Amino acid sequence: MQIHHRSRLATGGIVLALTAENPDDIWCIYNLLSEGDEIVVFTSRKVKKESPLVASVKQEVKKFNIKLLIEVGRQPSTPKNVQRITYASSQDDLQVSGKNIADNPFVKVCFARKIVTNMQIGQYHTAEIRLHSKITLKKAIWNSYYNEKLNEVTNVTNQAEQTFLVVDSGKASLYFILRYLTKEAFSLTYNIPNRKISNLRFSHHQKAIENFYKAIIKKLCEAVNFDVTRTIVITGPGFTKTSFYNYLKENSSKLGYEVLNKNLKSFILCDSTSSDRRAIGEVLRNQAFVSRIHDQHYIHHNRAIDTLKKRLEDNDETVAIGLEDVCKAVQLGAVDSILITEYLIRNGYTEQRKHIHHILEDAKRHGGKVYYLSDEHYSSEFLTNLTGVAALLRMSIEGIS
Repeated sequence: MQIHHRSRLATGGIVLALTAENPDDIWCIYNLLSEGDEIVVFTSRKVKKESPLVASVKQEVKKFNIKLLIEVGRQPSTPKNVQRITYASSQDDLQVSGKNIADNPFVKVCFARKIVTNMQIGQYHTAEIRLHSKITLKKAIWNSYYNEKLNEVTNVTNQAEQTFLVVDSGKASLYFILRYLTKEAFSLTYNIPNRKISNLRFSHHQKAIENFYKAIIKKLCEAVNFDVTRTIVITGPGFTKTSFYNYLKENSSKLGYEVLNKNLKSFILCDSTSSDRRAIGEVLRNQAFVSRIHDQHYIHHNRAIDTLKKRLEDNDETVAIGLEDVCKAVQLGAVDSILITEYLIRNGYTEQRKHIHHILEDAKRHGGKVYYLSDEHYSSEFLTNLTGVAALLRMSIEGIS
C-alpha cells in the first residue's frame, strides 16, 4: 500500500490518500471502509453533448473523480438494489456504492454547447476500486483496529507470499497465502487413463501423466513471481506429489523453464490427505513445516482456531462464545485471547463497532491477545459459524456456557 497523504481531523477521524498495490491492499481498503465514510475515487460515466444549432446528441465516456458518501443505515431514498460495499476476491475488485455529495465537473455550460451528465448531487453511483487505483478516504472514526490494518499492509516485510500446490491424480490447484487471503491462482483437471498391463495402455498412461506435469509446470511458471514468493509447498494425497516433484527437478531445465530450475530450493514436499484447499490447514498443523515458514501471521491464527476446536470438543469451560459472554469475560480479566472475524467489525453499525472496539482494547489492557480473522481466509470458516467472535479464557466463569 502506498500512502500519499495522511492527516488527522480535529474530531478524531482521518483523511488518507492511498494506492492499492496488491490484493492484500484491496482487502485492507475493504475493511477500512464503513458506513458514514466519504470516498473520492476515479470513475467513468456516459456524457451527452448537445448543441442548439444542430439537432443531434453526441454521447461519449468521460473519466473523472467522484466523491461518494457511504450512508449509515437504509435511507428511504436508497434504492433496494444498492449494496454499499462488495468485494470479489477472484478479480481483486472492490465496488463501493454511495450518494454523490460533490458537484460534477462535467455539468457545465461551455459557449453554445452544453455538456450534460446524469450525475447530480444526491444521486447514487457505484465506483470500482482495483489494483493501482488511487483513492482519498475520509473517516470520522479512526481507532487502533484500522491503524493496525493500515500499518500491516504498509510494512514491506509482511508482503511475502507462501504458495501451495495441491496435486492429486489428474488434478492440481495453486493457492497464494497472502496475509489476509487464500487466493486460488489456477486449477487444472486432466484425464489420465487407467494403467493396464499391456504395453500400449501403459504407454498412454505414462504419456498422459507427462502431459499433465508439463501443464502444471507451464501454469506454475506463469503464475509465480519468485521475487515475492519464498516457499512453494507441494502437497496432496498419495504419491502423485512426489512423482511430480521428481519430474520437475529432472525436466524443468530441459523444458526451458530456467526460472523454476534456479528456484528448486524454494519447493517443499509435505503430506496431506486432502486434494483441495483443506490440505493447506493440514500442512500448517505440521510442526516440521511450520519451522520453515517465513511469515508466522496465519500460523498463530490457525493454532488459536485449533485450540478453540479442541476445547469445544472436550467440553472445556474456558471458552466464551458470542459478544455478550466475551464482554463479561473481558470485564473479569479472564480472557487470554479473542478471535473475531473482520466481517463482524466491518458490518456493524457505528455504535456496535465502538462497543466491539472497547471490548478488544480492554482485553489488550488486561494482557489478552486479539486475532482478527479475514472472512476470505480458510481459517475463519469455523469461527463464522460461532457468531463470529469467541474467547479463550484463563479460567472458567460461572454463567458462561
